[in-house]
Amino acid sequence: MTFLLSGFGLLVVGASGTRPCNLAFGADQFNPKTESGKRAISSFFNWYYFTFTFAMMVSLTVIVYVQSNVNWALGLAIPTFLMFLSCAVFFIGTRIYVMVIPQSSPLTSMVQVIVAAIKKRKVELPEQPLISLFNHVPSNSINSKLPYSDQFRFLNKAAIITLEDQIKPDGSVANPWRLCSIQQVEEVKCVLRVLPIWAAGIVYFISIVQQQTFLVFQALQSDRRLGNTGFLIPKKIA
Repeated sequence: MTFLLSGFGLLVVGASGTRPCNLAFGADQFNPKTESGKRAISSFFNWYYFTFTFAMMVSLTVIVYVQSNVNWALGLAIPTFLMFLSCAVFFIGTRIYVMVIPQSSPLTSMVQVIVAAIKKRKVELPEQPLISLFNHVPSNSINSKLPYSDQFRFLNKAAIITLEDQIKPDGSVANPWRLCSIQQVEEVKCVLRVLPIWAAGIVYFISIVQQQTFLVFQALQSDRRLGNTGFLIPKKIA
């Protein structure tokens, strides 16, 4: 039981460390500031989800059939070998990958915007915020420049330049906890816009998991024979 639970724990760690990063790492291989780079990113996402869906189809049909009707050891050895092969192919191309060095923590940037907006909560917003607000973008930034928006205007106060704010000769701010750029503010707004979708997704995935469990119980009670042949549909597929 300890060995089994340890394996489940490693699966969780591996999935949480890989799935959120592989899409971003793949997109980093292309330059979003060029037309060819934008087309390549779109093509990359299309191929990614195509191969992901194909792999799911194979795992839920062929692999499950082998596990149920041939041998469990062989059914587990096949995906293990394929995972080892994919890791080997991935690491072979290490020298040609574009390695984007992280500039700073995105969570820190979000907290800085919220803190700066609270500190300047009594400051009036300018009539022309697009022109008046702090709009410095580092020259080495790889993030796509986000357009200004009037939504969540309270956060715009984090980008208001006051007499207490000091700006360095290179255009950056001396105290990022008092003054943030429009780019930082818009990034926080993007996260806030996604929160309702994320919250609604919780209900969706709960229902999906319950349906999968229900289908397993249905398969256990069903006649899984295919016609008059001796072919028996595996329980997980049924």
